[in-house]
Amino acid sequence: MLAIVTVVQKWRLYLLGKHFVIKTDHQSLKYMMEQKISTPMQQKWIAKLLGYDYKLQYRKEIENVAADALCRRPHELGQLNAISVIRSALLTKIH
Repeated sequence: MLAIVTVVQKWRLYLLGKHFVIKTDHQSLKYMMEQKISTPMQQKWIAKLLGYDYKLQYRKEIENVAADALCRRPHELGQLNAISVIRSALLTKIH
């Protein structure tokens, strides 16, 4: 939910006054406007989304192949995910 609020706020200039679709693989978020809001943070996040014309669309995890590679385990999709690390000679001199 925080990720959705953050992205919508970042792109607010392009999203205000337009209908857009938010696709997520978290099924519970699909019902966030209909469920009981139990924490102050949820109330704050919902309030930040009230002025936008959007639809939340659930996509099954397997259909969401464009998702961030860091949130997937390699054995789930049959592929190897890697993290790039920048190495610098300057860093080794500092240590």
